[in-house]
Amino acid sequence: MSYDRVIVVAHPDDETLKFSSILEGALVVCVTDGNGQGRGYQRRQEFSDACNSFGAAGSLMLDIPDVYPHRLPERLIAEKLSLLCLDVGLRVYTHSPFDEHPHHRSVAYATSIVFPELNVEAISSQPSEVYRLTDTDFVKKLKVVNSTYVLEIRPQKDDYVMSSEAVAAVESFTQVTAADIIRAIALTQPEIRSEHPDVWGFDVSPYELERMERTLDVMVKAFEGTVPRTIIELGACEGTMTSRLCATFSQALIKAVEPNPQFAARLTERMKHFDNVTVVEASALNISLDAEVIIVAEMLYYLVDSLATLLSNIKSNWLVTSYFGQFDADVSKLLQGLGWNAVTTASVAPRFEPVDGISSRLIVRRAGTNIRVWRSRW
Repeated sequence: MSYDRVIVVAHPDDETLKFSSILEGALVVCVTDGNGQGRGYQRRQEFSDACNSFGAAGSLMLDIPDVYPHRLPERLIAEKLSLLCLDVGLRVYTHSPFDEHPHHRSVAYATSIVFPELNVEAISSQPSEVYRLTDTDFVKKLKVVNSTYVLEIRPQKDDYVMSSEAVAAVESFTQVTAADIIRAIALTQPEIRSEHPDVWGFDVSPYELERMERTLDVMVKAFEGTVPRTIIELGACEGTMTSRLCATFSQALIKAVEPNPQFAARLTERMKHFDNVTVVEASALNISLDAEVIIVAEMLYYLVDSLATLLSNIKSNWLVTSYFGQFDADVSKLLQGLGWNAVTTASVAPRFEPVDGISSRLIVRRAGTNIRVWRSRW
């Protein structure tokens, strides 16, 4: 079998709806068994027929159970892709990490484990390849959808309108790296976040770097020349902010608290040369919150159910928060009710930027934040 590209899709029909312009001469790999509606055997034949209609060099299925809306087993998919012994020099195409379908995101992530460079559907990205289907090719695409996959385009429940994007006459793709995929996936699938260093790009994102610098600026302004003796940073992650705290408040004893073991290990390694930093691997709910300054930054997003309890347990002169929108309003209301007064505030505007913070074609939206330094009233 000779082919010049590999296309990895989640389900039968994805290859036609999303990749019809590049199917000719390709090996098409369908990850699932297509049995989500109990039609696995029929969909296997439909997939083969569709690939043949577009002149694909070959097609195969990995037979991962199609169970929606559960995530697909990414590591297992990656193992199966590796067993195909595909040439890593081939051009590989797959779904976008920003796709709304969880299976499509899982396939994007699994494919990135095997291949260091990929081409993904151009969703929230700058395309590197754009294909406008000719009238003949578009009619052919419609014909395959309307005949081979006719049972798949029936309305589901009360949905009587099919998205026009599903039969697009323009298909575009973006060349990305595996690291780009991982960072994009982490925004919507946070459970993979600790597997990879600096998955959110704290060390490289212009937005995140500005947020940390603005935080330090408002802290220095609020303290009016005094230097805090003790600082607790909750949710220190891998130490990007911690190292900046050490540089700005070099005389303070800093306790960096991080509950995730993998993040805590990287944090410990990063801070090993700082004598004034103690790393604590623990939840903020399980330690004494007693220091002159406590920084809660963005970690409260992960403790919403315990928000009031955590804030009530804080015993400090100063408190630093960084949130936006309704969550910022909710936290501010709770703190005001607990006797805190916001003395300095700064905002970082929302923006779009490359997912790697530098040059990636994948674009992410940073939400913006309101940084507040609070002073206790007692």
